[in-house]
Amino acid sequence: MMYLVKTIPEQTNKILTSSLVLKVSSIFVFGLHLLLTAVALYCVVKYGRNIPLAEDWLLIAPYTGNESDLLGWLWAQNNEHRVPLPKLVLLGLMKLTNGDFRAGMYFNVLALSGISLAFLLFLRKQRGYTHLSDAFFPLLLLHLGNWENMVWSWQLSFVLPTILMLIFLLVALKNPLLDKPGNAFTCGIILILLPFCGGNGVLLVPFLGTWLVCCAVSLQRTSSNNSAKNVSVILFGFAIIATLICLLYFIGYKKPDWSLPNPGILPTLLTSGKFLAYSLGPAAYSHWGLFSFTAILIVLISIIILLNRSFSYQLLKSDPRKLLLLIFFSLFLFFALAIGWGRAALVPTVGMPIRYIIFSSPLLIICYFTWELYGRSYLKPMMLTGLMAIMLFLLPFNARAAFYWRDWYTNGMNAVENDITAGLTKADIARKHKAFLIHWWEEKEIISHLQMLQNTSHSPFRQLRDKSPSTIQLQGK
Repeated sequence: MMYLVKTIPEQTNKILTSSLVLKVSSIFVFGLHLLLTAVALYCVVKYGRNIPLAEDWLLIAPYTGNESDLLGWLWAQNNEHRVPLPKLVLLGLMKLTNGDFRAGMYFNVLALSGISLAFLLFLRKQRGYTHLSDAFFPLLLLHLGNWENMVWSWQLSFVLPTILMLIFLLVALKNPLLDKPGNAFTCGIILILLPFCGGNGVLLVPFLGTWLVCCAVSLQRTSSNNSAKNVSVILFGFAIIATLICLLYFIGYKKPDWSLPNPGILPTLLTSGKFLAYSLGPAAYSHWGLFSFTAILIVLISIIILLNRSFSYQLLKSDPRKLLLLIFFSLFLFFALAIGWGRAALVPTVGMPIRYIIFSSPLLIICYFTWELYGRSYLKPMMLTGLMAIMLFLLPFNARAAFYWRDWYTNGMNAVENDITAGLTKADIARKHKAFLIHWWEEKEIISHLQMLQNTSHSPFRQLRDKSPSTIQLQGK
């Protein structure tokens, strides 16, 4: 029986790694990556509108030159987040594109496509070939379940810290001890940038900072050359600076008015389970129990594989990649508990926002690399292909789940555009579409920002009226 258990996977692996199959696999994987990128960009072109939505409105005053305190604006809280870096990037994109609110959408798609391609190239270089299972990366990062993150510019504030974290992971997998100055600087700069990307970035710093400190200690103890010891000092310095920035983040911090008390341990754990379920995509929204179980099972199998393969307490010396992956697993489990604690009171009434999938999906990337690096040789290709097959199977279901947001967005934008074309005034637009455009602002604030856009001849707001045609006719008489 054991002979069959080992022989069947081994024969399957020989087929999967034959020359012809590898060529076909490479064409399939990179072709799928290109196709999913093209589909995502097509959706931005077809459905994205040059009209601000929700937090996009925060960019209008600085873009039009009506923000007197730019530094204050950058550091100001948005709900529980301070996101100066995403704000700065979005503002720069708007300046480059003459105020196009779709610029962030293109950035989000291209950033997700770029990091997916980076993983494919990394694995190809490490193995010497592309495996069919590597299609997992575009299927995970570019499926249309990410619609809200791709077709809403403000979601750059979610996409950017995720991309930075994944770049950190790639660099650390390539050079685990970060003993090369270029890699050390890359990870150190990322660590410093993360607190400027909101509360989610702050959550990442203790874990990624721990890795920098571990590498610095290892270099100090084991390296005899001054160059490596200088790198260790640099790593220590980056970790200290990032920690100080995190402390600065909470000076003057105010808890949002809508924040509710945590309802207890069980709702927290259930909400954390939903967050983990989202790693598989928004299709989880209709089947929380099944998807939570599947995600947790995949994670548990991965952790068992890590701990079961010649585990040693001297991991940093014997196998730094294993310790790195364990730190990332700890990071995501802590992230899930933090989301569970902070959102447990809200999820039963407003639901788990689909945009959160951008935070949870990288967890499966950690599982993938765990299986790639430490899975049994006769089972590894089948396990990785199975993970890819799950994402391929879920592709249409994730897209269908995201179409609800697409339809809400498209219907709302169509209504705004139709009323502008019909000659409604700024006051009419603010009154009629406040709930869709930015529900927490007063109408007069929306009117003033519409005026800012009109003054810059921003399309489509250049044709907005101050008075309705009927009022103009009456005054003329």
